[in-house]
Amino acid sequence: MRFSAREITFVSTRSSEQVCIMIARLNQETVNDTAKLILHRLIARSLARDPSLLDRAKASLAGIASRFPDQSFVHDWDEVLRLAREQIRSLLTNRDQDMKRLRLLDLGARRD
Repeated sequence: MRFSAREITFVSTRSSEQVCIMIARLNQETVNDTAKLILHRLIARSLARDPSLLDRAKASLAGIASRFPDQSFVHDWDEVLRLAREQIRSLLTNRDQDMKRLRLLDLGARRD
């Protein structure tokens, strides 16, 4: 049986149903991670054509830093944005765990 994340609204004690729930969550996480990676690849391409995007990202980070001054992701993104443009482009498309974590804390998503 196939379930989408929206169809699963309960937690069951039966092991087969728990597996379906875990798979649905895992699939949703994989889809989200992949979507953010695709977005970062598009940003990396745009950054190659328009270096001013880097200034806009730094300005955005400055605003976020004023709202979340003690959050480690602010420092982490600051370190990334201080690198050379080609290094930033390479990191944005990197699949390692550090970049995967930073993708979860995408600057565009922190406007609250």
